[in-house]
Amino acid sequence: MEQFENEDDAAMASLKLGDGAALQTLYHKWKQPLMNYFHRMTGSLTDAEELVLKVIEQLWKTAENYESRKRFPAWLFTLARRQLQHHWRSAARHLPAESNPDLAPERICASNPAQETESAEALIEALQSLPENQREALLLHLHSRLPGEAMAKVMEVPLSHFHVLVHRAKLNLKQHLETYFHA
Repeated sequence: MEQFENEDDAAMASLKLGDGAALQTLYHKWKQPLMNYFHRMTGSLTDAEELVLKVIEQLWKTAENYESRKRFPAWLFTLARRQLQHHWRSAARHLPAESNPDLAPERICASNPAQETESAEALIEALQSLPENQREALLLHLHSRLPGEAMAKVMEVPLSHFHVLVHRAKLNLKQHLETYFHA
């Protein structure tokens, strides 16, 4: 019997054999990290849910190609990134917050006091002002549970470049938010 390093590898081995329960296991484990990533990148819960399902479908279709020597999270987020790129190409758009009800500040701030709503609006605006590669690097860093090397591999950049992207994203956010809060 084959030994697996972790439960993801074991689930992928079962999935290769057509085990639908293994797909459900992976879906339940990875749905929220994928949702977080897609929601922050698209600004839409609807698009995020659709993209998660597309990644899970892709996972099912490409299970045969998975090798357990690869880190599963890096492989999964590579699939996710490709789906996101396809989504942007096919949609040929990037929605601003004001036209997207999923990014409405009242959806972000549960208690909805005016100051929190203003802060949420400022944060959304700051995130959307980032260059796409910086925003993606920062959100992968915050939501993917991946080590740096894996995140760099997902973005197809050297590790040092990935760290620079995250650093620049943080600096740009800080600068944008300082302008907002000190205005």
